[in-house]
Amino acid sequence: MSGLKASVIVPCYNVERFLAKCLDSIINQTLRDIEIICVNDCSSDKTPEILEAFSKKDERIKIINHEKNRGLSAARNSGMSKALGDYIAFVDSDDYIDKTMLEKLYNKAEKTESELVIGNVNLYFEDTGTCKVFRDTRFFTFLSGRVFTLTEYPALVSCIAAWDRLYKRELIERGGLLFPEGVVYEDQPFSIKAMLLAKKITVVNEPLYYYRKNAGGSITDNEKKNDKYKFDFLKITELTKDFMKSVGAYGILRKEYMKYQFLAAAVHQSNIRDKKSFKLFFKRMLEITSQKDLEALAAAKLDYLSERYLSALNERRYSDFYKLTRTISFGKSFLNIFIPRKKRG
Repeated sequence: MSGLKASVIVPCYNVERFLAKCLDSIINQTLRDIEIICVNDCSSDKTPEILEAFSKKDERIKIINHEKNRGLSAARNSGMSKALGDYIAFVDSDDYIDKTMLEKLYNKAEKTESELVIGNVNLYFEDTGTCKVFRDTRFFTFLSGRVFTLTEYPALVSCIAAWDRLYKRELIERGGLLFPEGVVYEDQPFSIKAMLLAKKITVVNEPLYYYRKNAGGSITDNEKKNDKYKFDFLKITELTKDFMKSVGAYGILRKEYMKYQFLAAAVHQSNIRDKKSFKLFFKRMLEITSQKDLEALAAAKLDYLSERYLSALNERRYSDFYKLTRTISFGKSFLNIFIPRKKRG
């Protein structure tokens, strides 16, 4: 036991606009016995100066400086390599957290002897100043008071993130968990591996993490502009599937994972402007989607977009889906709600 209840890892890259609010929310946590590991990933703005100023007023802040820009995954991995707390949390430097978040997650972990505690999330829309609860509150209400494993409640597989939860450090060390470097959407394999390896999981049914949207700098906000991100999603899908298969869990999780993955893939593909890249993405989706995957999707309750995507894949008609994506708006992210077929006019 280190004496530190939690290590909070904050990857930082050119976030001078948001960093002070993020750090204020962490240093003012009601859980005081923490360390705050800030990883400066070679920022070129005033991020280093802000970090230095905060470290002078709070000795719990430790700064790691990368000599070259290595990306979000490498920054988180660097932080984990130095973490001494009994638990580990991640906070992205353009986000912020409720002052009680760490205490509530820590107390729940200790009370239930859980290796992973997941909280709910508030989406904070930078352009309007409004918030929206992200996770399905009905599902979180159902899970409240339970201690479980992922295979007992497979629907949790779609609750993918690094930053809305508290991990027992022993879980991360036992599983040798690291974020994959050189690709984006790195949260998916890390969080699913952690959920599968955790012997006990529980939830705190409160939105305690504030995820900033429409600020113009995040991966999801810039996804439309970069086709590499879209193909990275397919690489991450393969990594995640391979791990689930390696621990014998894919058969149990297949339907719920594919429902999540299919909607995400459809949104990513709809954002591709170049027809050649669009066709290549469609080809790769077919290569990594087995017949059993397609059958599981056919039996699942899918949203409208995923239904159309499944139909296009089954019939090998990428041009139909391409035309559809040019004629309707899918919105900016997973936040769109597509009306089920039985309710559409």
